[in-house]
Amino acid sequence: RELKRTDFSGKLRTVCLGSRKSLCINMDVQKLGSANRINERCLELQKNKKSSKIKVEGDNKKGHRTKTSCGCPMLRNRSLQKQFRSEVSDHGALDIEDLAQIGRKVGTCPYYGARDMVRSADLVVLPYQSLLLKSARESLGLNLKNSVVIIDEAHNLADSLTSMYNSKVTSSQFFPIWRHISIDFRMFWELEIDVTSRP
Repeated sequence: RELKRTDFSGKLRTVCLGSRKSLCINMDVQKLGSANRINERCLELQKNKKSSKIKVEGDNKKGHRTKTSCGCPMLRNRSLQKQFRSEVSDHGALDIEDLAQIGRKVGTCPYYGARDMVRSADLVVLPYQSLLLKSARESLGLNLKNSVVIIDEAHNLADSLTSMYNSKVTSSQFFPIWRHISIDFRMFWELEIDVTSRP
C-alpha cells in the first residue's frame, strides 16, 4: 500500500504474491478453511485435468482433437487469465486484496494469475518463504542474480526462518525411537565390555 503513494506506483510493473488461502476465489476450496487443506485441494484440482474431444472444422478438414482443461473452474479459461494480467497491469501496484477482487470480477484465479506475472515484473512483493526457499523461487521463476532484495519488517525474519525449518516430534514418535536407541546402545555397550574384558 505504501508503494501506491509514491511516484513509482504507475512506472513499475509490480506484482504482489500471496498464499492460496489469501487469493483463492473458488468457494468450494476456500470453505475448507485451513491453509494446508486449501493448498492440497488446489494441487489436487491441478492434477485432475479433464480431457475432452472437440470437433475441429476448417480449411475443408474435419476431425477431432483432444482439449485438456484444468480441474479448477477458475483456471479453465486462458483468455480470462490474460484479461486478469492486463487489468492488474493497468492498475499499477496492487495488494493481495485488490488481486483477489480483480480475480472475482474477471472470474479467474488470482493466485496463478499473479504468479504468471513474476517474470515480466520490475518489482515482486512476496512472503519471506517464497524468497528464502530455493525451491519456491525456482517454481516462481524468480532469479535473484543482479536483483535488489529489500526485506520489510526484517525483525520478523528470524521467526519466519525458525518456523520454516523447524519440525515437531510428538511423544508418541519420540519414545519408540528412544527405545530403539537404548537397545542399540545397550548392545554396543555389552559388546564393548566383552571385547575389553578379553585378555
